[in-house]
Amino acid sequence: MEQISMRATRALTVAGAAIAGLAALLGAAPAATAGGYEDLKRCAALARSTDAEGSVKACTTAIAAKDLSKANRAIAYYNRGNAHRRLARHAAAESDYTKAIEIWPELDMAWNNRGSARAKLCRPDAALADIKKAMELNPEWVKHYQSALSRAGVDVGVVDGKMGPKTEAGLVALIRAQCKK
Repeated sequence: MEQISMRATRALTVAGAAIAGLAALLGAAPAATAGGYEDLKRCAALARSTDAEGSVKACTTAIAAKDLSKANRAIAYYNRGNAHRRLARHAAAESDYTKAIEIWPELDMAWNNRGSARAKLCRPDAALADIKKAMELNPEWVKHYQSALSRAGVDVGVVDGKMGPKTEAGLVALIRAQCKK
């Protein structure tokens, strides 16, 4: 699959009705037929809701659908990982993000979110490696973290989208702060 922009990836995760069509346009496997596709739409809709348990169930059903394309299956794993994360099930979230990455290695949001899950699991080196991979795939993540750290009062230098020593030090501190052992 081709590397795509963060905006296109977000469209895949947010626009349930457009998921299969966009994935097909990006050169992914053919869109799912009605069964898996309907499950995926429900998974995507619940991923945006406050019903995290419902999202886990709907995404699990979508993942099990035999007619789901690889790209759509990766999106379902990603969405289920987000639901697990909202439920503070960080090991389950890490596992789902890993499965999404195995299917779709260019899915930068899965790398970023797996890094977040790994930070919560007190695995700072793995968390940093994942977040850096997300930044490599989509440099907009650097600006995202620079802005967030800057708003939190961390000196990151210039918010320029380039990973400098101050940005990296702030990111390491943020990751370490997520660990609540």
